[in-house]
Amino acid sequence: MKKIFLSSLIFASTMAFTGIAQARGGGSGILLDLNLYYGSVKVDDVNSGVTTHQSDSASAIYDIKLGYLMGEGLYLGGIYTSRSESALNASGTSGSATGASLGYMGSGGFFLMGHYLLSATEGAYKNGTGLQVDLGYKAGVSSGWLVGGELTYRSITYKKNATLSSAFEAREVTEVLPLVSVGYIF
Repeated sequence: MKKIFLSSLIFASTMAFTGIAQARGGGSGILLDLNLYYGSVKVDDVNSGVTTHQSDSASAIYDIKLGYLMGEGLYLGGIYTSRSESALNASGTSGSATGASLGYMGSGGFFLMGHYLLSATEGAYKNGTGLQVDLGYKAGVSSGWLVGGELTYRSITYKKNATLSSAFEAREVTEVLPLVSVGYIF
């Protein structure tokens, strides 16, 4: 998995610097970006011809990014990410994180962004920090509007659990997610 991610990262970095078309319109400005993910899982077991419903779960994640996109493609900004998860017959969990962002958006629409996440929480887990890397493509669809997709790699380590104070040491959550992206340059 890490080899595939690294290969994809190198490929996208190469493509971002080639600048094929003016998909983002060139110039500089404030970039407001919204990225969305939704996934659901349903598990049914079949034993001796009888179907037994086991579980349903759903996850929704969104990232809001706001930053300054310079004419050379350099991006400086921040990120707020939020998630909610629900499961049948169980209470759902939610979480969020904020962070600082640095990235590059090529004139061809390919981009690579890195985020340092701090003050992350997820349910009872607190004091989380971590990294997120976004690799994707955005095409200009009209004046200032950008639409595309991205692959997000995120790894957060939580150092506190509100319910397991003495036995808890750390929890690391690593995920790779496809997200739909809509942005606007002011």
